[in-house]
Amino acid sequence: MDSCRLPSDESERTQLTWRIAADGYQFLEAAFEISAPARLPQVSAVDILRTVWLQQFQRTITDGAQEVAWRGKNELPPSRARITSPYDPDSRNAVKRGSAWDGYKVHFTETCDAKETGQPHLITHVVTTDATAGDPVVVDEIHDQLDAKGLLPGEHLMDAGYISAELLLTAPSQRGVRVIGPVRPMTRRTVQATGYDKASFNIHWDARRATCPAGAHSRYWTEGLDNKPAIRDPHPLRHQDLRALPLPRTVHQLDTLRSPAHHPPTRSRRRP
Repeated sequence: MDSCRLPSDESERTQLTWRIAADGYQFLEAAFEISAPARLPQVSAVDILRTVWLQQFQRTITDGAQEVAWRGKNELPPSRARITSPYDPDSRNAVKRGSAWDGYKVHFTETCDAKETGQPHLITHVVTTDATAGDPVVVDEIHDQLDAKGLLPGEHLMDAGYISAELLLTAPSQRGVRVIGPVRPMTRRTVQATGYDKASFNIHWDARRATCPAGAHSRYWTEGLDNKPAIRDPHPLRHQDLRALPLPRTVHQLDTLRSPAHHPPTRSRRRP
């Protein structure tokens, strides 16, 4: 339904929304009745309607009277699970650099021979992913596919969104690919010199403890799901050294620390 066909008055639009929602619930009740054809609930369009209505609406029935309302923002499912179009149930909503869209992400790989060679730039591989999928998760798949086609490059230039410490270490040793690309700065505040970055902390790996520039020690050390150590530190200097980091209200966190072997490649290539 195009927005130009909807009522111009906001209250009329709202009333139309509730009528459509109520009609949808009435149809779903009929589709799932015992007397309904057994295959009806299994029809793709019916299943999509049911899912969208569960995701977007909530209703209460009191003394036989039905009341329908939008779900609140905090009640919606995460973007990776939320259907954004009944015509494409795999489409997802994502936001990147302030731009939001419904759909997918497409990752292109192309050759980039020097201009002097006269060689054209050719697209060698294309990967389409869920719009909510992070860029780093596709790198291994891209390298696998390029390797299978005999097109794995010796050097692979990438955007900062694809770069990680693990990739800088494993790509050369496991695949013979030298990854080239900018490493993202620690945080916006550290770039502006208003706080300390991770390099300012003394990490005692064997003792599983971190020490801040003021000499205070971390109290907690926990393991993440990816088996990379993380340190959570209720810290006395909350208005100074830790303000560079995105911290919860009650627990100050020194973000996630990689193992010692992962620090040299990122620290040496991180922009000041």
